[in-house]
Amino acid sequence: MTDSIDLDDMDVGEDEDDGETTNHGDWLWRGEGDPDEESDPVWSDASAEGVADGESDSDGEPSRRVPQVPGATEGPVGVPENRGGGGAGRSSDAESETESRTDESTSAGSTSRTTDHGEATAADDMTLAFTYQAINRLEDPQFVVGDARGWADWIGIVGTVSTPAIRKFQRDERIELDFFGGSETGPAERLADVTPDSMFYADRTVVVGCSDEEWIADDAGWEFVPLATAAEKADWTIEHPE
Repeated sequence: MTDSIDLDDMDVGEDEDDGETTNHGDWLWRGEGDPDEESDPVWSDASAEGVADGESDSDGEPSRRVPQVPGATEGPVGVPENRGGGGAGRSSDAESETESRTDESTSAGSTSRTTDHGEATAADDMTLAFTYQAINRLEDPQFVVGDARGWADWIGIVGTVSTPAIRKFQRDERIELDFFGGSETGPAERLADVTPDSMFYADRTVVVGCSDEEWIADDAGWEFVPLATAAEKADWTIEHPE
């Protein structure tokens, strides 16, 4: 028969550290203890070490996505750079630069006609301007402009319609123009800007327009050629005669 046991007489040992147990981080959150004497944390760094060593477990839990960090800028990602952010995708500065180049290629005669050394260059042979009304009467405006490139150095469109209307016509017909001018400044004023200092200046400046548009050439000091005459000489087809 088992002898009776007096639990009070049993020696269960004393904890080596009778002090109050503390949790990892109490020195920070509670202001207690010393961080140098703090015990190791209870969590494991195994997962972090595995990632650092290049190990991965395809059956394991998918890794967390790492937030994107701005590179050249320090602002928040997704906020435009011109508003203090890190930007996202193509910047607005790049887009505006592309648009400005397009506008410059079709700008008025204010562009200086000089060489890289600042010397004035000789004038070209011909600058040709179609009126918006005249070029719309042609059967194939794209062919006509391409054909005119054979003898004209610069080609443009002017008219009493708005500049956006001229640009839309240019895009729809896929026409390459060197300059254009709408009703905002007036077609005659636009052509008058093509002075000897302009890159579009030529020995012969010609307006091809309808019979009632001769005033545009007169006010600008250009030569006027009726559309019917130009079409007959160049063998262009007029779809909508006057």
